[in-house]
Amino acid sequence: MKTASLALLTIAVALVSTACGDRLSPTEAVAASAEGFAQIQSFALRFHLATDADEPDSTIEGQIAYQANEVEHSRMSYPDGSETLFIPPDLYVSAPGGPSYVISPWDQGIPRDELPEYGPDDQTIDYPGITDWLFNIEQLPNEPIDDVAYLRYSGTIDFDDPPSDSLSDTIDLGAFGITGRTFDVELWLHKKTYLPHKMHIGASPAGEEPGLITDATFEFFDYDQPITLPEPPDDVLPWRDLQLPEAPCTGTEFTGCLATQTDLVSISRDSCDGSQTRVCLVPLGQVSPALVEQLVDYYLTQYGLTVTVLTPSAVPEDLADPVREQVDADTLIQHVASLFPDAYFDPGAVLIGLTPVDLYAKDSHFRYVFGVKGTPADPKAMISTFRMSPETYGEPPNDDLLLSRARKLLSKYIGLLFYGLPPSPDPRSPMYDSILGPSDLDNMEEPLPVAPAR
Repeated sequence: MKTASLALLTIAVALVSTACGDRLSPTEAVAASAEGFAQIQSFALRFHLATDADEPDSTIEGQIAYQANEVEHSRMSYPDGSETLFIPPDLYVSAPGGPSYVISPWDQGIPRDELPEYGPDDQTIDYPGITDWLFNIEQLPNEPIDDVAYLRYSGTIDFDDPPSDSLSDTIDLGAFGITGRTFDVELWLHKKTYLPHKMHIGASPAGEEPGLITDATFEFFDYDQPITLPEPPDDVLPWRDLQLPEAPCTGTEFTGCLATQTDLVSISRDSCDGSQTRVCLVPLGQVSPALVEQLVDYYLTQYGLTVTVLTPSAVPEDLADPVREQVDADTLIQHVASLFPDAYFDPGAVLIGLTPVDLYAKDSHFRYVFGVKGTPADPKAMISTFRMSPETYGEPPNDDLLLSRARKLLSKYIGLLFYGLPPSPDPRSPMYDSILGPSDLDNMEEPLPVAPAR
């Protein structure tokens, strides 16, 4: 850090001594500022954004800390009183006067090819790019800030006639109402290093598109200083509680859903013994007894396949993430090994867990998973009915729809692990390989392309 700062100071001094004797021209000063800024390893930024919305208070304020051009943390305050705090990889959202909710990581549940172009971990201020777009650069009278004198410059950015494509390659100009608008930029630069201390960007009103940014102020500080991460909020709730406030098996119901479903004991067995390849269902937590019975009856009637229900068990509380109110699917599969060790290590036993508790995969970027599965050589799987239930989304109960969704995913896993069927890219296929939401399950068609057992 010290070496970089010393090199930057040397460059700045050399530029000052060679340009016009003892002073840089406005264009040279801005270029020196951009060059010096590009060598900085860490800095912090305060910002104030105003829009042309109709509301009296339409400003967004915040602060961001960067290390090697990556966001270390950021905080934003919005006109409605809500706040966001980003401490990678977690995004905390605080409702006005209410609790804080966490998304961990922020982009889970969104396919990678559908991620927004910018997110809380992608808030880089492209200072060199902005200065590269400036024209009509002029030096203004120096203006002190907090009794410190700074060099002051002004320039213009015309997005109808940009000097290069550097910013238009990364910003959708039309989406932000930038196309056809002119921005006036003012810079306050340090007298010796030419590093920016403050930048103000003003734009003419957007006219017919309210809500677009018309005024932005950025303050730069703590160049090449250690970054201290803020403390996350206390008593954080999972994002799902805000997104799905009426979902079962959350909040005060969460712990209860982990308990053993004793109503299934009468139709269960304590082992998955057998000499041939077989399918055994492992109920974990408060699984619906009616759902399990209907699934067993369906496979026997449709395929002549006997699905054995094993002794129901609880989901251990120490496996559950109390903040997310979820359980890692792979960890729950490993727990099945402690319940039925003989069957777990028997390649002829297809073990499929079924739970009403919400699942996630710790090695995945998705916020939740319907289930996870192994391979025919390691035939284990786990299924959650949590996201299959219409009640999770605040809709009326619909047992037929829940059964249909659960059956389709279970059939797919049986197709893969028991029948050895290949996955399919066809969204109508019962072996569809890209299930991302309930609608994908609804679009899949049954039955599996296999002959019933005789």
